[in-house]
Order: sequence, then structure tokens, then C-alpha cells
Amino acid sequence: MPEAARASSRIWLVVALAAALGLALLSAWRQGWFTPTARVFVVLPAANGVQTGMPVKVKGFVIGEVDEVTLLDNLDVRVGMRLASARMALLGADAKVRFGRDGPI
Repeated sequence: MPEAARASSRIWLVVALAAALGLALLSAWRQGWFTPTARVFVVLPAANGVQTGMPVKVKGFVIGEVDEVTLLDNLDVRVGMRLASARMALLGADAKVRFGRDGPI
């Protein structure tokens, strides 16, 4: 194989690897991997309709998602939510959780 063809194939390989890395980073950014989050837990008497991956909303805006649903020994349900740290200021100490069709509000 001539030297020019090898150099050209190396360049295309580097371009393809850079494009794959760029797409992977873009996907990770869109999924919120680089967004600082805080964990919030709520204990409920039942988990009717609560599922992992459900969005958590405040005034209609998504601020996080449910990432854990666990049955406790006393048969209550512990729901773990991962919320954007920047949005935690919207929640006061007396915040109440309401579960709608689309998830926790």
C-alpha cells in the first residue's frame, strides 16, 4: 500500500474516532450526565403508578426524575428522586409532593 494511501486512511480513522467521541459526549450531555444533581427521598403509603424514569416536575417544568422505588419493611414505599441541583432552590422546607399522571409534582 502506498504511503499516501496509509496517511489518508489514518486521517479518516482519526476523523471517525473523533466523530464517535463527539456523538457520545453529545448524547451524555443531552441525558444530563454533566448536570449536578441532588437526591431527594419521599416515603409513601403506596406506589400506585410510580416507576423508575418518571419525570419530576415543578409548575410543569421537568427538574429531575424518579431513579429508585423501594419497598420498606413496614410496607411503605420509598421513592428516590434525582433533581437538578440548580432547581433545589425552588423547593422549600415545607414542599409537598403530589403524584399526577406523569409523575411526581
